[in-house]
Amino acid sequence: MAVGSVFITIVLLMGISYGTLATQTKKDLRLYGNYVAQIFTFSEGNQELLKLSEKDIRITLLSQEGQVLFDNYAKASTMENHALRPEVKEAS
Repeated sequence: MAVGSVFITIVLLMGISYGTLATQTKKDLRLYGNYVAQIFTFSEGNQELLKLSEKDIRITLLSQEGQVLFDNYAKASTMENHALRPEVKEAS
């Protein structure tokens, strides 16, 4: 009887945890989708992207040549070219 109660408790806790995780994942996907939409409409002086500096995510927008066009944590014009970075090479 005790084993059955423990099993049911574990199953219920797993279900609650899964529901919470699924809800948070959906919220995160909506948020990241908004970021992507803002990046695709990026233009110099786009103030919407500057608001991202308050978020828990870092976004760096690069040209095809590796020049930093935007970064929500640092001034893009002061950043070095990223073309030779391993993660950039791997992504291209």
